[in-house]
Amino acid sequence: MEKIQQGDFILIGNTLAYDCKAPPPMPVVGMATCPNMGISDNAPDILWRAENGSATANTMITVEQAQTAAVLKVPEGAMVTDAWLYWSARNFLGADNKVTLQCLGGQPLDVDAQFSLSGGDNAYHAVKEVTSYVQQNGSCTYMLSGVESIDFKGSNDVVGHSVWWMAVLYSHPEDPHRQLVIYDGLESIGNGGVTSSLVENLTVPKNFALFSAAKIGVVGYDGDNGLVGDKFALIADNEDPTDPTTWKTLLADSSGNTNDFFNSSRTAFGMNVSVPGDLPQMSGAPGSVSHLDMDVVDITNLLKAGQTKVTLGATSVEPVFVGGIVTSIPTFTDADGDGLSDDEETLAGTDPNDADTDNDGVLDGQEGCSDIDNCTNPIWNVDSDGDGLINALDPDSDDDGLFDGTELGLDCMNPATDTSLGHCTADADAGKTTTDPLNADTDGGGVIDGAEDANLDGAIDSGETDPTAGHGDDDSTNIDSDGDGLSDAVETHIGSDPQDADSDDDGVLDGDEANYADDTDGDGLPNVLDVDSDNDALFDGTEVGSQCNDPSTDVSKGHCRADADPSTSTSMVDADTDDGGVIDGSEDTNLNGKLDPGELDPTEGHGTDDGSVKDADGDGLSDDLEDTLGTDKNDTDSDDDGVPDGEEANPSNDEDGDGKINALDEDSDQDGLFDGTEGGYNCSNPDIDKTKNHCIPDADPKTTTSMVNPDTDGGGVLDGAEDFDKDGKYEPNAGEGNPLDPSDDNSIMICDEDHPDCGPENNGKVCDTSTSLCVDGCKDVDGSRCPDEKVCVFPDPASEVGYCAPPGTGPDGTLSDILVQGGCLCEVRPGDGKLSMAWALLVALGAGFAVRRRNRR
Repeated sequence: MEKIQQGDFILIGNTLAYDCKAPPPMPVVGMATCPNMGISDNAPDILWRAENGSATANTMITVEQAQTAAVLKVPEGAMVTDAWLYWSARNFLGADNKVTLQCLGGQPLDVDAQFSLSGGDNAYHAVKEVTSYVQQNGSCTYMLSGVESIDFKGSNDVVGHSVWWMAVLYSHPEDPHRQLVIYDGLESIGNGGVTSSLVENLTVPKNFALFSAAKIGVVGYDGDNGLVGDKFALIADNEDPTDPTTWKTLLADSSGNTNDFFNSSRTAFGMNVSVPGDLPQMSGAPGSVSHLDMDVVDITNLLKAGQTKVTLGATSVEPVFVGGIVTSIPTFTDADGDGLSDDEETLAGTDPNDADTDNDGVLDGQEGCSDIDNCTNPIWNVDSDGDGLINALDPDSDDDGLFDGTELGLDCMNPATDTSLGHCTADADAGKTTTDPLNADTDGGGVIDGAEDANLDGAIDSGETDPTAGHGDDDSTNIDSDGDGLSDAVETHIGSDPQDADSDDDGVLDGDEANYADDTDGDGLPNVLDVDSDNDALFDGTEVGSQCNDPSTDVSKGHCRADADPSTSTSMVDADTDDGGVIDGSEDTNLNGKLDPGELDPTEGHGTDDGSVKDADGDGLSDDLEDTLGTDKNDTDSDDDGVPDGEEANPSNDEDGDGKINALDEDSDQDGLFDGTEGGYNCSNPDIDKTKNHCIPDADPKTTTSMVNPDTDGGGVLDGAEDFDKDGKYEPNAGEGNPLDPSDDNSIMICDEDHPDCGPENNGKVCDTSTSLCVDGCKDVDGSRCPDEKVCVFPDPASEVGYCAPPGTGPDGTLSDILVQGGCLCEVRPGDGKLSMAWALLVALGAGFAVRRRNRR
């Protein structure tokens, strides 16, 4: 039978007979009394009977009384999926199809063989599936009785055996997928006979270092210790399965002898197996398990990269029977073709369907290699820089500011690399120069690679020093004015302050920020400027034990909270350090870095408690954290801006310093755009109170701007000043700037006052002080800036800016049919005193005109 599952196999069993061949193989537990110590006939002489915790063998025990026991121990967390019972003996009356199996302490099972085979020398072999019985009883000591055999007393034969064994397959969620195959039968290989079996459908990876243990279990009958000519082999394609003289890959048990494989031993991986609780308990050494062989052999290093099948062969010069072969060979399913098995990726936390999980340009199976073309032992599942991310999840595995792909000379063109996430920069010199992605200072000169390659593009540009190996002498020429570990040049490039060692005042010096040049959480701020680099509600300094006492940290900004327990730490770039499914801040709910009473443990290795977190509204923030923040734990969107509380960028921070934390601030960066509009939300959440007018649906969700960076493109103009109608869509035909393109920011007129910033008087442009942007319109002040013969109309009485319109235009934009003669030119604002006076005057003038006309009649 064949099964592919996460799991493995177990072999148990025992002999029912004892060979008194001198010197007799003494059992570890059990007493054997041999009447003929000198018998050397290579066959059993007496039978075993196990009962009441002991076992005895002597001439008084009959075939009907013979019974032995073996212990089955199923790994914790595993589930038995298949169990097959086998028994075999030499019997002149043919096969015995009825035996009794009992889990000691439980009910016995009467077993009728599903089939049996008979062979030479009156040997037989019978089998029965006992899966249900073993599933019911699990780990247990199993006793077998009722096996019919010849009466060995006084016999002087060269063949003979009475044995039983069981093959158990189990599944386990933490095991790799394995191809488990049971081959059974009664194959005689005596007198130079040969048997072979073909195992197909293997997938041995090209990167063989990633291949977990492959093994074979071999069960044989009638093996004789010390007999030369017993062989078991892996047969190569260029070898003849029928000719043992061509076999070169011979296996051995604990004896190490490849020419005496079937030697009445029980071994695993070259060691004798002696199981406490077996009755009798044998040592497992050659000759100890009278005429039963159970050997498990590791064949991992005998397979070849790319191999898809293997042929197994056995032969002997004396009568030996192969009763079964069980193979366990990991299946290497690699859905994304990155060189890692799907099982390995799932266990490590990488994506088995994404060849470049961290999108740094390096395939997951090549992460941690300093030479991408000769990557034989990738260090992919190790956290080399200690920032909480294994290398395959870390775009900057050594925290030097250069992405791993850039360091290795890659071009970011792999389809698996999502460049829109900003974790890959194509190497500007196409790999002509490379640095080590696991060594922050490749040249050993004392300055990290990214501080030398200041524009972080992988090429040695004018004015930069050389970070490549062997060029450490020039490192001293780099200037680091604030002593934070980053050169002034790279700080200028990434936007941090070369004169401030802690640019974001989070308690972590700029050069100590994990992945300082990367935007880990995708909120629009590089980590060096992001007080909460992973959006888990804990400030970076709190996560890594900072006391906020460095002179460079301005604590008045409120971006640093001293860690109440520096002896424990969480990751500043992994929102869920313990991988339990809940962000760190939802466990450390008072956000002080200490495990306080009533809180859960967010540190690595403590993910099992995450399931007890309460989140009444399902917004991603625990109820206790929301109590700390002041958000509503029964409202997914406390500030009604369209962004669920748990998806707010830096939810616990007050980004713009207006007194409201971001989770309660509809415009967290005060750029004139609501957070939901910037984040691509559509305001459809039923928890949004639309009467608050804090949410405008994004008219183009494909493009987004940062909720916490008021000038996303860094061009000098606020995002809201570029997006005139505040709808999230770039409309160049309306004169808007693109908030994702810094090159057009100079075309936007920025102002502090109407004149002279917005041009000459009466040109119809004024300064909208809410956006510092010159816009078409006018104001309700002396010199409204409207051209001659136009008045300022205010459709919205609350608006600072109106529009210029012909005299007589009402607030609704329609012209009056009243002829005004000799009247004044006035601003028109609904509900305004001036409007009332103007209309009163117009009405009066109109009435007087009508009276004069009547008098003329």
